[in-house]
Amino acid sequence: MVRRPPRSHRCEPHRSRARQILVRPPPGRAFGKAPPFGRERPDGLPAGVPPRSSSRRGAIFCCGRGRLPSLPCRKSREGLPLRNPDSRFIDDDSKTLNGTPEGPADGAACLCVLDRRLGLGGRARTARGENTLDFNLTLTFNPPDQYLPLAQAADELGWHSVNVGDGLFFFDETSVDYPYSDSGARYWSANTPFLDPLSVICGMGAVTKNVRFLVNVLKLPVRVPLLVAKQCGTASFLTGDRVSLGVGLSPWPEDFEICGSDWKTRGKRCEESIEVIRKALTGDMFEHHGRFYDNPNLSINPVPSAPMPIVIGGTAEPVLKRAARIADGFVSPNTTADKIDEMVKKIHAYRKEYGTDNRPFRMISVAVDAFDLDGHKKLQDMGIDECCDMPWMYYGHRFNSPVDVKIESMKKFTDEVIAKL
Repeated sequence: MVRRPPRSHRCEPHRSRARQILVRPPPGRAFGKAPPFGRERPDGLPAGVPPRSSSRRGAIFCCGRGRLPSLPCRKSREGLPLRNPDSRFIDDDSKTLNGTPEGPADGAACLCVLDRRLGLGGRARTARGENTLDFNLTLTFNPPDQYLPLAQAADELGWHSVNVGDGLFFFDETSVDYPYSDSGARYWSANTPFLDPLSVICGMGAVTKNVRFLVNVLKLPVRVPLLVAKQCGTASFLTGDRVSLGVGLSPWPEDFEICGSDWKTRGKRCEESIEVIRKALTGDMFEHHGRFYDNPNLSINPVPSAPMPIVIGGTAEPVLKRAARIADGFVSPNTTADKIDEMVKKIHAYRKEYGTDNRPFRMISVAVDAFDLDGHKKLQDMGIDECCDMPWMYYGHRFNSPVDVKIESMKKFTDEVIAKL
């Protein structure tokens, strides 16, 4: 007979729910990330563990030196949750979060949390108004040893985001053409390195402070959604909630065959996967019994402090409809600005048809013919919120150019284009 230790000696798992706490920083201090591993908090607990005696779970850590005292709002005094399913949405008229207490102090705190975590334009978008174009640095196809220094440069230059792509396998022969090139041929070789996007984001997050990260885009239907949610929760924790998840289907039937997934049901699998990921990233216990995925009552930890934005990429009509119906945004593949404009107009029409046009929605472009100031002004006038760029390509350099050359191109592009928009 095995004797169990007394309850006081057992290591009981802690289950927390992701709830938003409104925190007013002291004068002269701004919101910061959670304390890094190994740094003790004033209450003696390791970073990331909620205080034992606190009833306010999911508190925001400020200034890297522990948790600041939060100001209870009306809801917390009444014992009600501080977050609702729409807490990621901002009310453009009052500049406060829907479902949160109104008032100058609470509104300012909400905006600070929203800008830092949810990718709705951050420090630039809320300051400059609705017609704002944010800039996202594309790192895909570049040498892996350049990812971290280029991300650092983007952070120091004030870029909004950095994006990385997903590439699982390179097949010698494929059963279908590549849909995003005119010839149908792939424009990379078997020797082109593809790092796992959510893994490399964790590394870039460790050497940056403000820049956000976008997965552009993850081949979702060939993966287990609960494991993707676990990766997202980890990446969000290690970066201070600076991650947005872009998802797509994968154009290769071979990907599905190797990973044991069904090619014909890829669209429906993608939709159900998004549903599972969103449920898991709340941090609440949940069970799911769907057509493709089934799990008992469970939860994951850690999770983002606010809902992680999920954007959908692709060009097919069902993809555009899916983005309009269930996503937080759309990211185009490599194509011309005119074709992107057509897709944007279709998505706006579908959102009106589905009744989702009252929700925030982010349009992200990868335009192959927008290199200079005029090209990016055109994107801005089209209603694009964020554009993905490789500035060194605009100045005659290549993927294998030295990292110093690329950083100089970024500085030049920042002065000649970004600063003038």
